[in-house]
Amino acid sequence: MSAEEQAPAGDGGSPGTVRSRRVVAGRVRLAVAVLLGGGLLWAATATDSTWGALPGSLDGAAGTGSGASFVRSASLVCPGWPGGDGEAQQVQVRGASAPAELGARADVGDGATLEAPEEGSAIRFPSGGAPDALEVDGGWSTAAAGPDAAPGLVAAQLSLSAQQGGRGLAHTPCRAPAEVMHLLGGGPGAGRTEQVVVVNPGADPVTVTLEVSGADGPAEVSGGTGLVVPPRGSAAYLLDALAPGVEAPAVTVTAEGGPVTAHLLERQRQGSVDLGVDLVPAAALPGLDLVVPALPGPDHGGSGSRSLVLRLHAPAEEAVVELRALTPRGARTPEEPVVRVPAGSTVEVDLEELDDDVLGLRLRSDVPVTAAARLRVEPTSDDPVVVETTDDPGVSSSDPDDAVTTAAPDGSTTTSPDGDATSASPDDEATAPDLDEAGTTAAPDEDGTTPVPDEAATTATPDQAATTATPDQAATTADPEPRQRVVRPAGELAWVTATTLARSPVGTTLPGDDLTVDGRAVTASLAVSVVDATQAQVVWLGQDREVTVEELDLANDTTVLVDVPAGAAAVWVRPVGVAGIAAALHLSGVDDVGPYLGAATLPVVPWTREPTQVLPALP
Repeated sequence: MSAEEQAPAGDGGSPGTVRSRRVVAGRVRLAVAVLLGGGLLWAATATDSTWGALPGSLDGAAGTGSGASFVRSASLVCPGWPGGDGEAQQVQVRGASAPAELGARADVGDGATLEAPEEGSAIRFPSGGAPDALEVDGGWSTAAAGPDAAPGLVAAQLSLSAQQGGRGLAHTPCRAPAEVMHLLGGGPGAGRTEQVVVVNPGADPVTVTLEVSGADGPAEVSGGTGLVVPPRGSAAYLLDALAPGVEAPAVTVTAEGGPVTAHLLERQRQGSVDLGVDLVPAAALPGLDLVVPALPGPDHGGSGSRSLVLRLHAPAEEAVVELRALTPRGARTPEEPVVRVPAGSTVEVDLEELDDDVLGLRLRSDVPVTAAARLRVEPTSDDPVVVETTDDPGVSSSDPDDAVTTAAPDGSTTTSPDGDATSASPDDEATAPDLDEAGTTAAPDEDGTTPVPDEAATTATPDQAATTATPDQAATTADPEPRQRVVRPAGELAWVTATTLARSPVGTTLPGDDLTVDGRAVTASLAVSVVDATQAQVVWLGQDREVTVEELDLANDTTVLVDVPAGAAAVWVRPVGVAGIAAALHLSGVDDVGPYLGAATLPVVPWTREPTQVLPALP
């Protein structure tokens, strides 16, 4: 089916035409020209730097350079979720291998693997396919693939809870490890906690240094050097223990001895009111021209008041940054179009006047900077509401018993595959009881005998006695009975991080159509932002391995929203031509307590590599 929409001109922008055409693409085989001698290099370039012709696409899409070839292995790391006291966050990880329609080598080889090393669980899935979710108890996980499935490999972690004290939604694409990362998020104030979560997927210990900057410049950090992360293990460090009270913090993570991944886990509460959670990945390395993809627009996140803030960080030198908003109607200029950021400091810019539309941001600076943007939705009221609940603290379409409570680190916690630090918590008893066991223990005729006094004591209340009259009746206690409780309305928050405009595919997995909160569906949309007019192709992979390709015509300085089709398990966006793109995934839902929001910048996927140059030995 096809649709055309003419977008009117916006402030400072020209009219942009968005043309989308959705087709089900057939399998595309890459043409390989095999020549002799020097022509072999040309053959590799023609095969690996172009992506094959898709229906309605432009031939010769942008490659990465002469002589590039597909990556032969890929490993993406998902951070897990260090738990807090009484918190029951459900964590799922999904992966996907790129289909042939993206130009990858699908339908051959051994496929890819999702693995949670600390928990000993794994799922294999075929090239060009997506597995069911891997449920994890809060530990980190990986997605790994060999030559056939490495190009275009994607994975993401979904964290979700409705339980008071940890309520919120976070969608975090899994990323390749690096040696230097910049984390932007969090802030001072009662009820706000941040943890720097570092994962070392390698076989050797890694030493990490954490530096913190804020609105007042570099902060004094206590115990931020010589931090050892064990091999194939993780560590979590409380930001307040490292540098308490820093306004608008930015954390620089530097690893020695091997690459790691780093994320900032942020929780906000005010008394008994939950104000949101997010698991923020590293922003782009400091650069001169960056884009912050769009956050969810005013149609998402319920009816609470919203605040939209951009945080800028100039790690080395004073920066002068020019801002431009990229909207569906073209470019818009903020009230504060030029921002000065002192060296080693952060600055926050209020974008409230722009929060009437979906928008990305272009940042141009005279010296390298990095950035992230935060959306916060306030509770709709201060008045308590009455909601029905069960003893099950998790929220998902999956088995409620998968929700687990883990211990929060005090200062820091390190875990390794043979350690129990992330799961051996005294708070585990606070999770929902196994009602099957509770019901059968006290059943008087389970073994034809009368219960001993201790067992009889478990049926002392009239209600319990009534449910244990027969084994069949006892079995009915396995389903928790709804009960009413009084709670205060909750808020929510979401971050998106700056990125460079990508000239190769970006992508992520999706949570699935069956994701619900309180029986209500969580909706998903894709936002694609560009600076220069170009074309892009959106490749959707269904859980049934059906592939759908959607084509976009994108005008200068625009952001376009694309609906996620039913059954989609993963998405890739690739530019067609020489101009780059940036994209973000939005998730939103609502229950009687308040909104759920998730947003994530789509990272560049493993794709091509430059061949190692071999030089003749000199005599």
